[in-house]
Amino acid sequence: MNITLSINGYPTTVSESATVLDAINQSGTYISQLCKDPDMKPIGACRTCLVQIEGVRGYPASCAVPVSDGMSVWTDTPEVQAMRKGVLELTLAMFPSNGANGHKSYKELSIAADRHGITAARWKGREREAVDSSNPVFNIAMESCILCQRCVQACQDGHQFIGAIDLLGTGTQGRIGTFAERPLVESICTTCGQCLSVCPTGAIEVKTPQLNVEKEVTTTCPYCGVGCGIKAQVDDTDRIVAMLDDPDNQSSIGMLCVKGRFGYTFVNHEDRLTAPLIRKDGILTEVSWDEALEYVA
Repeated sequence: MNITLSINGYPTTVSESATVLDAINQSGTYISQLCKDPDMKPIGACRTCLVQIEGVRGYPASCAVPVSDGMSVWTDTPEVQAMRKGVLELTLAMFPSNGANGHKSYKELSIAADRHGITAARWKGREREAVDSSNPVFNIAMESCILCQRCVQACQDGHQFIGAIDLLGTGTQGRIGTFAERPLVESICTTCGQCLSVCPTGAIEVKTPQLNVEKEVTTTCPYCGVGCGIKAQVDDTDRIVAMLDDPDNQSSIGMLCVKGRFGYTFVNHEDRLTAPLIRKDGILTEVSWDEALEYVA
C-alpha cells in the first residue's frame, strides 16, 4: 500500500513501510545522511538528517520516523538548516587540521559540509586515538571517525555477520574497536572490506588509495560460483586499480569477500595469459580466438 506526503510542499508517494528519509530521497531532495547506509536499517547516530514535521515537536531524525498519510515535512526551513549546520560543525570539530585540503578529503562528510556552506569547524575537538594499521589492506584512523557506526552495522548485521568491530566506550571516550581492543589483524576480521565500503568520512581507507580512475566496469567476480557483482575501476592504461561491490547484484547484494574486493592484481600480472596459444613446431604461439576455436573443434 502506498501513501502520499509532502516534502517541502511537493507531494511524494512512497510505500507505507518507508521512513521520512526514504521519502526525501525519493523526491530528489538533498539532505545529509552520514550514518544511514542504503542497504541497512537506520541507526540515528549522526543527527544530520534532522527535519521539521508539522504537528511534531522538535526536529526528529528523518531516518527514524515512519511516514504517515498527509504528513508535511520540511527540510529547508531556517530553523532546521541551522540545526543541521550546527551538528555538522560539531562533527567536523572531531577532525585534525588537514592542511590546505581542509575537509575536502572526507567523502560524504565533505559534500554535506559544502552544501551547508561550512568551510572550517568553529570548535576544537578532542585528541583522537592512533591509527590501527595492523590490517594488511586498510587502516582505521579514529582521528577521522565520527562514530556514525555504519562500519559496525555492516560488520555485525550485514549478510556476512562477522562481528569483528563494535562501538567501545561512551561519551568522549567512544571509539570503534575490536574485542579486548586487540589490533584488527588479531581479531576475527576476514578483511572483506565491507566497513571500508560504507565509511562516509575516509576514516577506514585502503593503504594505497587509487585516484587515477578513468572508468568503471560492472562485471561478475571470477573466483567462486556465487556470482558476486563487482565494479572494476580502471585507469587510463586499462589496468584495474580498485574493485568495488555492486549493491544491485542479486547474488551478493553489495557484499564481497577478501578475494573479490582485493584479490584482483593477478589480472595485471605479466605471466597471465591474455590470448590463446597453440603449439606449432614445438613452440607455443599466440593465435586469434577464431583460430583457436577452429583448432579444438
